[in-house]
Amino acid sequence: LSKFLKSLKCELKYFKTSTANTFDTVNSVITEIKHSCINSEMLLEVSKKAPNTVLSDKLSDLALIISTYNAICVNAYIDPIDDLTFAYRKITDNNYFKGKTVIFDGFSSFSSQQYNIISAAVCQADRVIVSLCSDGKTDDQYGVFSNVNKTALKLCSIAKNENVRITEPIVLTDSHFKNDSLSNIYCVFSPDREVPDKIAEDINIYALSSKQEECEFAAEYIHSKVRLNNLRYRDFVFIVRDKSDYSDFVKPIFEKHEVPIYINE
Repeated sequence: LSKFLKSLKCELKYFKTSTANTFDTVNSVITEIKHSCINSEMLLEVSKKAPNTVLSDKLSDLALIISTYNAICVNAYIDPIDDLTFAYRKITDNNYFKGKTVIFDGFSSFSSQQYNIISAAVCQADRVIVSLCSDGKTDDQYGVFSNVNKTALKLCSIAKNENVRITEPIVLTDSHFKNDSLSNIYCVFSPDREVPDKIAEDINIYALSSKQEECEFAAEYIHSKVRLNNLRYRDFVFIVRDKSDYSDFVKPIFEKHEVPIYINE
């Protein structure tokens, strides 16, 4: 990527003057463009209609970069970003999903590349099943599940465009929580559920200002419980949504409080 950016320097307009961030910016944009199934012809066409010169130059440069990059990859490299695009072509050429049941699980949204494969499955397969974690309220634009519900609407749109019948969704309403307190707290955040009188006696919720403070609080809490309540460190689990957000804090903070911790990598 860096080589051909230098080779195109004389032809580029917006990206002609390279900075320290130019490579990262272009690399990120190429990735996003490919995930969105946008090609150089589309970019060039839009650049002609851009409301100002700066935007027009940026789009035309990206069109040139994409077309050149693709030409290089065809002859010498395989870009992993194109894997789903190549897979889609193979699927459509070979009718891969014919006679199959296809299940999509664990997703909350899809990229354009993924939607293309879903569309192929909808056309070819005997049955396509998609599971989504949602409240089913597609008219709620600002709810907790609004983005997931948009995904559901998009999937329905694909099926309708292909004249494929959509069956009535199966909604699982039974709580999967084995702990009554967790189930009750879930009701608090679900406006369509009745909130029980006794919510949770064995769960405490704290609001802290940063991830570092969260780690400090957890380490201090565990240390005090082990020291005062005759518990063991292995009785505790520290769970976070995204481990990478806490990687700089967990180990040094727990070590500072003399709390041994095993981090599942």
